Amino acid sequence: MIITKQQVKDALAGLRVNRRRRPADNIIRHLLRTYGNGATNIGDLDAAYFEPVFNAAGGSISFEDFYGVDDEARGTLPRPPAYFIRIRSPMVIDLEAP
Repeated sequence: MIITKQQVKDALAGLRVNRRRRPADNIIRHLLRTYGNGATNIGDLDAAYFEPVFNAAGGSISFEDFYGVDDEARGTLPRPPAYFIRIRSPMVIDLEAP
């Protein structure tokens, strides 16, 4: 699946929720520098680094994008058990990297 720039923006915007502006901006800048190959803002982010930044920001993929079907078919697809879902923090992503 291809991650778009808008999905990255939405994931980074989710980091701002319930945070003061300055700490949230610092977190976003840190993620962009670390996982975005030194990018200072979303405009400088290269398309090759959309997915690592998206994952590090804790972005989630919509049901339609993940399964390739619309919401009407949602009830027919099995859901993974709760114990199967893992939280992927930036540290986990670093550890899983080859």
